[in-house]
Amino acid sequence: MKRAEIVQRLAELKIEKKELKKELEGLPEYENGWYKHPNNKFLGWLMYLDVDSDLSYGFTSCGEWISESPNRNYIQKYGLIKATDKEVFERLEAEAVKLKGEKVINLYNDKSELITSDMRFRCFNDSGEISVWAQESGRGVCIFDNGKWAKILPQPKPNYVTLNGDYTINCLELMIEKLEK
Repeated sequence: MKRAEIVQRLAELKIEKKELKKELEGLPEYENGWYKHPNNKFLGWLMYLDVDSDLSYGFTSCGEWISESPNRNYIQKYGLIKATDKEVFERLEAEAVKLKGEKVINLYNDKSELITSDMRFRCFNDSGEISVWAQESGRGVCIFDNGKWAKILPQPKPNYVTLNGDYTINCLELMIEKLEK
């Protein structure tokens, strides 16, 4: 390459550098994390936004959990602000309570575990990766880790129901009896 070509290329790169620097200055400095609407316009909305992959997960404005949603530049579009760890933890714990009485697959060791009514929930933030654990008497079950909830295992439905604490009816027999009438 001749000296003149190198000088010309260097000048082009300097211009490109200036243009890129100007473009970069115009972009907000967002990072991956949990975001909420600034004045709670979407009260239940709390999402983890990955600014690099354009994917998100979290709670919709109706309070429903979605495991994968296109980011679609929510941060800029709605002027979102970072949620505090406390806000995220409270929301995840409120969702975790719904698992009481369910059998789940522990995300830590892939074992089937029952979430008992005595369990307490704790949230942990390890360098931005949040996990929720159900804990009781030294036993812990990881029920949420980095955007993924533990899978709920189906449980067999009982055939008997106690009404007013007085007697038990076999539901299957009752249904058959009603069908025969």
